[in-house]
Amino acid sequence: MPWVAAPAVAALVAAGYYGVRAYEQRHGEVRFEAPDGAPPPLELTFFPDQLAFASPSPPPALGACRVDAGAFSFDRALCPERSVVRYQGDGVGAGFAYVELGKPPKTITLRPPAQLRGRVGEPISYWCMGWRCAGYRPVAGAEVVVMGGGEHGVDLARAVTDERGEFTVSGFDGELDALGLRIRAAGFEVVHQHLFGIDDHAADRALVALSRAPARRGRVVVAPELDLAAGDLLLLARGLPGVQARPGADGEVRLDHIPPDVEARVIVYGLPPTAAQSDARTSRDGVFEVRVLPGAIVRGRVLGQELEPVPDALVWVGSGQPTRTDRDGRFELTHVLPGEQKITAQWRPRKRRSKPWLTSRQLSLQGGEIYERVELLLDR
Repeated sequence: MPWVAAPAVAALVAAGYYGVRAYEQRHGEVRFEAPDGAPPPLELTFFPDQLAFASPSPPPALGACRVDAGAFSFDRALCPERSVVRYQGDGVGAGFAYVELGKPPKTITLRPPAQLRGRVGEPISYWCMGWRCAGYRPVAGAEVVVMGGGEHGVDLARAVTDERGEFTVSGFDGELDALGLRIRAAGFEVVHQHLFGIDDHAADRALVALSRAPARRGRVVVAPELDLAAGDLLLLARGLPGVQARPGADGEVRLDHIPPDVEARVIVYGLPPTAAQSDARTSRDGVFEVRVLPGAIVRGRVLGQELEPVPDALVWVGSGQPTRTDRDGRFELTHVLPGEQKITAQWRPRKRRSKPWLTSRQLSLQGGEIYERVELLLDR
């Protein structure tokens, strides 16, 4: 009878609806359009969207694929939640875009490739009632990179300066926002510049000035109980994206491109969760040392005054990198140094001019241990 079949049909419709919604929440789609015709085949590379000082620059890729049909559907393997996708293809300018799971398809307009010409030089200074510049000495062999997303972004196009210090970098979409230029040369400090108006830059043949910078020497010492080789790690200079180096098998390392008046904090990238690093800074007058030793893992929750979970709170130990709590107020901190440590949580209400809520507590940690159910109660 019709009235008997109606509930079954309704159940099937509801199941289909929620099934489609569940699929959409686990997938995303990016589409490409070309003003003059069908999009060409494209190479897509996905990167984490959290491009920060604690990661290499450019960041390691999550994965890559080829698109022939002008549209591509992706899942958590390439986009855990949000990602940066770089697209490249013949006859189009390489570009980037932010994508997210569970959102409507993102449409990207492909444009012809742009180019940027310029020069790289070292100022020739002399003293005459103050320091003055007599001109510029060409810097040959400098690496020139157009980046999308700022200093911590992804590389879109590269070039190398010739013996006259001149370069022509081409193949990127010059109409994108947040384009930057990175210049690196051995023995010189790294330079980052924003790019505004590619046509103006090309006509003016912009000059990029580099200053001499001595390389900093250091060593990485790995604790014997860790199954880890120094050559598997990467050293980063915090606050100086693009300044990074891999130690040799003996742990010796050289960090180039650091400005002469800066001593950068050294970050070890590639540690397993149960390893930690000692604090270290570069030194012009000596050799810095980074010790890698067994670390602790701390897991717990951040709670409000009514003992309710607090999502999106910041949690950190000492001067380490903070992490955010999930929707259940839970957090996990890895690479924590052993010993007496202070763990801190902070949450800021959405209301304007509201003071942040803070709390902290002391923990006695041992290397190689996992500490569960650490609760932090926020206080106004």
